[in-house]
Amino acid sequence: MIGSRVLPVHAKWQVARFVLAGGSRKCKGQLLIPVGRGCLFLDAQEKADFDTFWEIFVRQDYETNYQGAVVVDVGAHKGCFSAYALLKKARAAFCFEPEERNFAALTQSAASFRAARVPVTIYEAAVAAVSGDVDFYVTNQSWSHSLVPRADRQIVAVKRVRAIALTDIIEEVRGLSQKHPIILKMDIEGAEYDVLMNTRPTVLSRVAEMFVEVHSPAKIDQGQLFGHLAAAGFHRRLSRNSAVWHVVQAGRT
Repeated sequence: MIGSRVLPVHAKWQVARFVLAGGSRKCKGQLLIPVGRGCLFLDAQEKADFDTFWEIFVRQDYETNYQGAVVVDVGAHKGCFSAYALLKKARAAFCFEPEERNFAALTQSAASFRAARVPVTIYEAAVAAVSGDVDFYVTNQSWSHSLVPRADRQIVAVKRVRAIALTDIIEEVRGLSQKHPIILKMDIEGAEYDVLMNTRPTVLSRVAEMFVEVHSPAKIDQGQLFGHLAAAGFHRRLSRNSAVWHVVQAGRT
C-alpha cells in the first residue's frame, strides 16, 4: 500500500488508519480519502468499498495513460475509478450509478471535485443496451448490484431504475469531447456481455480504450465478444487482473 506510486501521502495515511482500526469491522461512519483535487467518501462499515479502493489505487488494475482523456465510468460505485483517472490527468469524468446509497457518496465526491473546478458529471442511472426503465437487483454488498439476477449474489431488493443506452452515452460524450480520447470503464456485474454485444462496432470504435470487468466468463461466448470488440478496432492488452479486459484501439499508446 505505502509503495503505491499514485496515492498521495495524506491519502495513504487515511487508508493506513482504516487498516489499523480493523477495517470495516471497527470503523464507523464515512471514510473520507483526499485524492488529487477532490475526495472520496467511502462507507467504513462496507468491506467492498475498501476492496474497490485497494484494487484501483493500490493494485492499480486500471493503469494506463489518462493524460487529456475523458473517462466514462459505467457502474461508478462511489467514484474510485473516476478519482483515479482524474488524479492521473484525465480532463473530465462522466459517471453512471443507479444504486441510491452509492450515488449519494458519488454525489459528495463529484461535488468535491467540482469545487476545485474539475468537471465531473454524474447520472443516477444504469447503463444498458437500450434506454428505459429496467429491473435492478440490489444485493447485500455495495459493489455487486446488477441488472442481471445472479445466483451467486444475495439479492435483498428489486427496484425499477432508469437506464441509458451505451450508444447514447458514447455519442453524447463524443459530441462534447471531439478532440479528446474517451476511456470507458465498465463494471456492471454480469450485464456487460449484453450491453456490449448490442452496441454497434461503429459506435464502440469511437472509444479509445476500454476496461471491462467480465463476470461469470464461463457463461458467455468470450470468442464472440472478442470478435465484436475486434470489429470495433480493439485489441487486448495484458491486465493486472485477469477478470478486467483492457482493450485499446490500434495505434493507441
